[in-house]
Amino acid sequence: MIAARRSLLACIICAAALAGLGSLLSFPASAQQSESWERCAGRLGPNWDQRADACSAIIDSNSETRENLARAYGYRGIAYDNKGDRDHAMRDYDEAVRLDPSSGSGHRFRGNAYKLQKDYDRAIAEYNEAIGLDPRDALSVSNRGVSYYGKQDYDHAVADYSEAIRLVPDYTLAFYDRGLVYIAKGNMDHAIADFDQAIRLEPKFAFAFTARAGAYAKKKEFDRAIADYTEALSIEPAGRMVAPALSGRCWARFVVGHDLQDALSDCAKALNLNPNDAWALNTRGFTYLKLGEAVRAIADLDAALTINSKMAISFYGRGLAKRRAGDGPAGDKDIEAARTIQPNIAEAATIYGVH
Repeated sequence: MIAARRSLLACIICAAALAGLGSLLSFPASAQQSESWERCAGRLGPNWDQRADACSAIIDSNSETRENLARAYGYRGIAYDNKGDRDHAMRDYDEAVRLDPSSGSGHRFRGNAYKLQKDYDRAIAEYNEAIGLDPRDALSVSNRGVSYYGKQDYDHAVADYSEAIRLVPDYTLAFYDRGLVYIAKGNMDHAIADFDQAIRLEPKFAFAFTARAGAYAKKKEFDRAIADYTEALSIEPAGRMVAPALSGRCWARFVVGHDLQDALSDCAKALNLNPNDAWALNTRGFTYLKLGEAVRAIADLDAALTINSKMAISFYGRGLAKRRAGDGPAGDKDIEAARTIQPNIAEAATIYGVH
């Protein structure tokens, strides 16, 4: 798979790392009949806004112990974390630690804060403290896996996710996150098996369908990839997953070659949501090239290279388009630039079906 394709995976991994903070949360036994606590802790299927609202209701009630209040702040921080609201997440994590600094959950929330800052070594140290206080704390084990992933220490990440699954066999997000690590390790079969399990446990898990689609695409099973992207978009037609799913389906449809107008539509929608998606611009440029529209192809590939000047495939495609447009020397120069970045670019690009 061409290196630039990693942009979709990076987006999915970002979502997974955040999601890995979010479920399997215990909550105070005294509050187990409270719907607000259920939702704050991620039960009853709330979205992130509903979780944040439920935690806010608990915090504003002024009726909880200091320890329970710390949990509510920490859980709300997780909701903000997943919503992409870094500032509110950090404030809530800090308040959770202030209220309950020495408990396992306090160390976990401090670890979450460090992880949010990409200070993975300090995050791991905090998760180690949490696990030392409670060796069965599957969430801290899983979050430590997220941090190891951030350090590109994939073997330790897999080990932590596997341990979290041993502790809680139906831990959906641990299967999902481990699948993402297997993608990074290049093991698509193991990745797909983990995504299968995540989907079995949570049939409406749109991110798992999107991630499995990416793995199928890497195996060149493009029809399966298109089917999974389509299922993900039907489950979650709005939200953070939509743009990368549309971008991924655009690429898979382009490669298959019999849905080129649908591919253009997918890329256009992805770019409406994220105008700086260099990969969607690249794919649309190649789609135009396959349709014989060299001028449009050049425009999109120009835009892709403006965003990411290291995309060998975009240089290569623009070179082909310039040749077709009658500017052979400029095309040759772009193709040489592509080979400088990625010497095997011509071989890697054969899947595109354009020459």
